[in-house]
Amino acid sequence: VGPCFQSVYGEVEDYLVTIGASVLSIKEETLNANLVMYPNPTSDTLFFSVNNMIINSIDIYDLTGKKIISKTFTNSDYQLDISSLSSANYFLFIYSNTGEVVKHLFKN
Repeated sequence: VGPCFQSVYGEVEDYLVTIGASVLSIKEETLNANLVMYPNPTSDTLFFSVNNMIINSIDIYDLTGKKIISKTFTNSDYQLDISSLSSANYFLFIYSNTGEVVKHLFKN
């Protein structure tokens, strides 16, 4: 049987999907290089150091995909109070004038 064959339900194709290894684009690598998030893990305040970019906003999601915090920045004082969050892992979606980057946060 070849890659496509006919069955009683129509044409069938098999696919192999590999999950795990990811390839970053040059833009993503540049964004990651220009943004440092520290300390990680942390229990109260998270700081961001940037080079040649402006952070517009940050959204924090838990591992179920629920948005927990959304913060918009109006100046370059890039810090985020996360003391109200439960100890867990979170994803930060950081939106800047040069694009979007996703970081992983460990909350103590």
